[in-house]
Order: sequence, then C-alpha cells, then structure tokens
Amino acid sequence: MYILGQVLGVIVTILCLVGPFFKKKWMMLVNSSVATLLASINLLLIGAGLSSVIVNIVALPQVFVSLYHVLKGTKVKKWENILFMILFIGCGLFSYFSDPNFVPEISFRNFIELFPTGGAAFFCIGTFTRDEQKTRKWGIANNLLWLVYYASVLSTTAFSQVFSLIANVSALIAYRKKK
Repeated sequence: MYILGQVLGVIVTILCLVGPFFKKKWMMLVNSSVATLLASINLLLIGAGLSSVIVNIVALPQVFVSLYHVLKGTKVKKWENILFMILFIGCGLFSYFSDPNFVPEISFRNFIELFPTGGAAFFCIGTFTRDEQKTRKWGIANNLLWLVYYASVLSTTAFSQVFSLIANVSALIAYRKKK
C-alpha cells in the first residue's frame, strides 16, 4: 500500500505541474480536485497525520462550490468563504488534536502537523478568488506549507509541491498583465 501511495504522489506531481498553466479558472479547479483527491489517498496510504488527510477531503467540496460559481459566472458568497475557512481550520485542528499519534509537547512533528491546516486556509482563499493571478499567488503560499509537510512525512507528493511552486511562479510571469 505504501508503494501505491507513493505512485499516487508521482501522479499528483504531474497534475500540479500542469495545473497552473491552464488559462481558464474552471480547468485549474478540475485539475485541482483530481490532484487533491489523489493526494488524500496518498497521505492515507503512507500513514501521514490525520489532519493532512482531513483538510484535503474538506478541500474537495470547496473546489466544487468554486467550480459551480465559475461555470455560472456568479460570485462566491461571503458565507461560503467563512464556512469553508471554519471547516478547514476547525477540522484541521480537531483532527490534529484527536490524532492517535498526537503527543502534547512542543516538537517539530507537532509543529509540522499544523502546516496542512495553514496550507488549506491559503488554498481556500485562492480557490474562491475570481482572478487567476491571485489564485496562483495564494497557491504559492499553499505550496510552500505543503512542501515542508510532504517532505517531512517523506511523501513523493513533495515533488508535486516543488513543481507546482515553479509552475505557479512561471504562470504568474507568463500571464502577467502588461501595464
């Protein structure tokens, strides 16, 4: 199962490499939903912390809500932003403190287990942002936190964050508006 999880991490890497280069927001969101689902399975199979799995699962309906708004041409409602931010932070922290491996002490491991929740908050903001460039900027912040987390749990999905970070920066430059 561990090897299958790592193979999924490689697939997530490929998806994260191409995702930021989609010109349309809906394409970025569909790609993101597939990558998020596979990353969740990757984390389960390699035995990562519960909070990282939970925030990935919460991300899926949030991506679909954002996709709905993009396809309908409507704005995300403030209550939707607030609801998902509460879900990300609440579920992330609840699963963090209720994880069977949690030990109430100040440690690197405990500190790193908070990164998925922070990354999820950045993901939430980026996904509900209408502008593709702002989505990419929030994606960079998300990538940095998840990169540290995935590297600390020795997941091949860490490569997805490296490539996604590079792709987000490259796409920011490629699609910047000329003044």
